[in-house]
Amino acid sequence: MSGDLTITSPSYPSPYPPDKLCVWHVTATASKIVVITFPAFNVRCRGDFVAVFDGGAGSTKLIESFCRVQDGRGLRTTSNEMTVVFKSNAQLKSYTKGAPGEAMHAREIRHRTRTRTRVWSTLMMTNLTRVHCFP
Repeated sequence: MSGDLTITSPSYPSPYPPDKLCVWHVTATASKIVVITFPAFNVRCRGDFVAVFDGGAGSTKLIESFCRVQDGRGLRTTSNEMTVVFKSNAQLKSYTKGAPGEAMHAREIRHRTRTRTRVWSTLMMTNLTRVHCFP
């Protein structure tokens, strides 16, 4: 896959269904890292969340887990793999609230050793290896 990768909740922009578990595995080119940015959004905090892990399938290195974002934050990996998990509980379906058309965006960047660097070069995303949504 080339260019930026857009990740949305199931059925976006329609309400996302209840009792869903979706897992996205993103792989960048070797020696690159993955950056994901979130627009302002809000999912039901009673059991619904997005979690971002540093690494591929089976990674337990949690970067952050949340149910709302107000600051358009960005998260980055320390490796060339990222796993994003979306979970909704068994309650009624709901909307991912945010500006219409907004979703999470992942991109590949050059690895930087300084953690305070804010200016990154956007490169090509090479592989969205797997997406699984479980009922």
